[in-house]
Amino acid sequence: MPATPLPGVQWRLGTFARNIGLFFAAPFIGLAYVIALPFVGLGMLAWRGYQALAKREQAK
Repeated sequence: MPATPLPGVQWRLGTFARNIGLFFAAPFIGLAYVIALPFVGLGMLAWRGYQALAKREQAK
């Protein structure tokens, strides 16, 4: 009689493998956030400055 895995065992193995993958990917994801943060901040600053300038020009 062949041994069959319990119903929840395969699910647990998949979850375990995904967690291991995320564990190794997490530093690179964090690095991407750290690299992107200044560009996002400068973009937001430029956008808000443009909005304020446009509002000021419209008020004249």
